[in-house]
Amino acid sequence: MWKIHDRISFISNLLKDKEFNPILINLKIGPDEYTGWFKIKGYKQSAIIFIAEYISGGVIKKYSYVLLLGTKLILRYDNAPHFPDLHTFPHHRHYEDKVYPLDKPQIETFLEECAKILETNR
Repeated sequence: MWKIHDRISFISNLLKDKEFNPILINLKIGPDEYTGWFKIKGYKQSAIIFIAEYISGGVIKKYSYVLLLGTKLILRYDNAPHFPDLHTFPHHRHYEDKVYPLDKPQIETFLEECAKILETNR
């Protein structure tokens, strides 16, 4: 179960571990410390990561994790319910122009995939 501030600290530390500079750009907490939403931006050279989560009762209900290289959208994980035919519905990943099932919708998995993408784009 996540408190909003604990989740923000956790994600910020993950970003720092991947050498991204995190900035909290939006935050709304309430009616308790286990409910709210936030947006974090992480940047490193020409790569930008946007992380948005809505947490209710300590549980992540909605999320969107995005990687941009310059202005080009490269990777996104989210659980918007618009691909019902995927076996992992509503969880899915967008890679470049295609949509794929998302078996591991964790922020850690997203950041590992970002690291691999950035390594191949050096």
